[in-house]
Amino acid sequence: MGRVKLCLFLSDLISNTSLINSFDFYRLQYNFATMSTVADAIKIMLGSFHKYAGEKEHLIKSDLAELLKVELLGGKEVKGAEMDEFFGELDEDSDGKVDFQEFVTYVATLAILTEQKK
Repeated sequence: MGRVKLCLFLSDLISNTSLINSFDFYRLQYNFATMSTVADAIKIMLGSFHKYAGEKEHLIKSDLAELLKVELLGGKEVKGAEMDEFFGELDEDSDGKVDFQEFVTYVATLAILTEQKK
């Protein structure tokens, strides 16, 4: 699955979620204004990934669903066909897991969409 298709899928997910339309991506769960370096952002990204991946070092579909629900969508669940499609887009090698590299692609895509939304 291509990056353009993933961007379009994420854009559709965001535009179809009223909570996201009023959500300030720059604040997320953290106060980005107080971050002093890119290293801090990397630590947060690593921490968020490992919070949901645990010791297995990858995200399965239920991990990703929980991450989306808690960290980005304010309790709204993504499930069923929508979750299957989203997971499939992130799981670039189709191994049934989202590893850190695939997760970083997702985070970078959100950052790009956020920058374009300004």
